[in-house]
Amino acid sequence: MSGPINKLGYQPLAPILPVMEPTKFSSFQDLKNSVMQQRLKQKLWAHIIVSNPGLIIQLERSDQLSNYLESKIESVLPLLDQLTSEGKADYIIEERCIHALVAEMRPYRFNYLWNVLEEEFNPFFKSWEQDGILTYELINLQQYCKDTFDALGFTMDDAYEDQIYNAITGMIDEYIRQQY
Repeated sequence: MSGPINKLGYQPLAPILPVMEPTKFSSFQDLKNSVMQQRLKQKLWAHIIVSNPGLIIQLERSDQLSNYLESKIESVLPLLDQLTSEGKADYIIEERCIHALVAEMRPYRFNYLWNVLEEEFNPFFKSWEQDGILTYELINLQQYCKDTFDALGFTMDDAYEDQIYNAITGMIDEYIRQQY
């Protein structure tokens, strides 16, 4: 075995990595903001996983997930700075920033499809759930129903209006007939 020998005459079993300089913060507030940004990123990621898993898959396929999360966090930095300078409590800052981060992700089409599928097509819902393909099929349904959602101007406020509910139920029925 060859390699550098330390001052005590021992050769390390594994290479010794150079010591990395710790991240330096000019103030406690900078450290606090950095921690807040990390928490916001984690909560944003968790929100997307639950409410829009198709987006996560799309971003991972294109190797853009990290960039997407970073750019979203950067978009709320002015709000974070403003609320911090106003002396708002951390939980208020976090809540307002998360609300701003997910505002454009509303309405929750994935959750809406989940509810309609469970209510109107329960045998398929249960079968897909047991087979472990429910999320996969809901992502496919979300894409399949995208034009209908867009054309009807879908929002959660009017999600259960008859026109929207019937149109989406019809699209799910059509999807199931084509696939199964």
